[in-house]
Amino acid sequence: MRNILLWLLSAASAIAMPLPAMAAGGAHGVDDAVVETPGACHMESWVSDLGGGERLVNFSPACTPGALPAVEIGGTVQRVAAPGERRWLAGPAIKWTLHQGGRGPAIGLAGSALIDPGSGHIDSAALLVPMTFRPTEKITVNLNVGIGHSRGDAAHLLYGAQVDVAVAKGVALMAETFGRHDRRPAWQAGVRWTVDRARIDLDLLAGRQGGAAGQGSVTLGFTIRR
Repeated sequence: MRNILLWLLSAASAIAMPLPAMAAGGAHGVDDAVVETPGACHMESWVSDLGGGERLVNFSPACTPGALPAVEIGGTVQRVAAPGERRWLAGPAIKWTLHQGGRGPAIGLAGSALIDPGSGHIDSAALLVPMTFRPTEKITVNLNVGIGHSRGDAAHLLYGAQVDVAVAKGVALMAETFGRHDRRPAWQAGVRWTVDRARIDLDLLAGRQGGAAGQGSVTLGFTIRR
C-alpha cells in the first residue's frame, strides 16, 4: 500500500504540475545511471541556503514500477526564494538505465523539465547521459554530459563529475563539480549517512554555486525509500 501511495504521488507530480530532479540521490548535483529498485519508491527532499539571500526547498518523489525495471518515473516541486522574489517550480523527471554495467560502466538517459506554474512557461529543461563506474568496491565515479535549455537563454552543454567513497558502514564522502560550458563551474562536497537498513539517507553538503557570483552554499538533505 505504501508503494502504491508513493507511486500515485509521483504520477500526480508528473501529470498535474508538469527543475530537473537529477542527482546521484538527493541533493547531489551529478546524476548516476542507476534507477530505484524495481517496485520501490523514494522521496528526496532538501533545503539549501545558496547565499545572497537565496534559498531553495525541494521535494522529489519517484518510483520504478516492477513492470519497467529499468525506468524511474518521478517529479519535483521546489520553492525558490530570493530577495524580492518567491515562486514555485515543478516538473516531471524520468531516467532509463540503458546498460546495467557488469564489466563496463552503467549508462543511462535522464530527462527533466521545470515549469513555472504561475506563468505556465518552461523555466528550464535538460537531457543527460549519466555514466557510473565502480573502480573498487568502496569507490563510485559518476560522469554526466548533456544539453540544457533555460528560459530566455540559448541551449547549452551540461557536464558533471562526482567521486563517492564509502569510508565506514553507512557513511560516505562525496565531492563533485558540475555546470554548463559557458559559465564558471559549481562544486559541492559533503557526507552522507545511510540508516534504517539503507532506507534513509541524510546529507550535509557545502560548496560554491556556478556563474559569475560564485556564492557559497550549504544544503541539508533527506531521502526515504519504501
